[in-house]
Amino acid sequence: MDHAVGKRRGGAYLGVFVRYKRLRWVNANHSAWDVVRGARRERRAVPAVGRRAPTLLALLSLTATICDAQDTCPEVRIVGLGDADRLAVLQGCPGIPGASGPKGEPGLPGTKGEMGCQGLPGKAGPPGAKGAAGEPGFPGLKGKSCYLRDFENNYYFAKYASFRVLGESEKYKLVLGDFLGGNAGDSLSYHKDMPFSTTDQDNDMSSFNCATEYKGAWWYNDCHYSNLNGMYWLGVHGSYADGINWKTGKEYHYSHKRTEMKFRPV
Repeated sequence: MDHAVGKRRGGAYLGVFVRYKRLRWVNANHSAWDVVRGARRERRAVPAVGRRAPTLLALLSLTATICDAQDTCPEVRIVGLGDADRLAVLQGCPGIPGASGPKGEPGLPGTKGEMGCQGLPGKAGPPGAKGAAGEPGFPGLKGKSCYLRDFENNYYFAKYASFRVLGESEKYKLVLGDFLGGNAGDSLSYHKDMPFSTTDQDNDMSSFNCATEYKGAWWYNDCHYSNLNGMYWLGVHGSYADGINWKTGKEYHYSHKRTEMKFRPV
């Protein structure tokens, strides 16, 4: 019977085969064998070992030389010895590492996880800084008045006896009482009894649309002395009469900073 004895490393075995009756491994680090003699077996075992001794010693020396160089050889064991056994003594040594395999394809993307539970509300933050003070309002006056302020923060007003705007069916016609005075002068009486005009509702007395020409919406006549819904030009402007103008005040090339019209409902 043939026996494979030893450990496999790197896909290779190194070994020697010899036929004899009974041998015992004396030391894994030496290459000596002890013949166990017993009665009738001694005379038959000695000739067998004697004939194969040179070959056996040469192979064991080669095995030890190769494995000692790598210093990684495992122990060698002998198993299954009997009168008619065939012994395979194998000394395993590591082989050369193989090349790395190709990189595998990327896996499929994972599924999106479920939304977690809503967290607890956080603590309230510190109070914010105090805001800046607002601009001062217009001086209080009784009656129906127009108020204007320029970019130098000068105040102007014009006071009227009455002020009324009619409904949609009358096209929001302006019903205005007499001018009662004010340092702004009277730039509103020219628009008395006029309907309200816009770029898509031309109700003025001019041959063209005053709202389109002067970029506003007002009770235009032919066309205006005041245009308080005009362009916000930040004071002096080069264009003609298309700013927040009040003719009897700073005329047609100055756009006021702020204006108000105050009246009480009937």
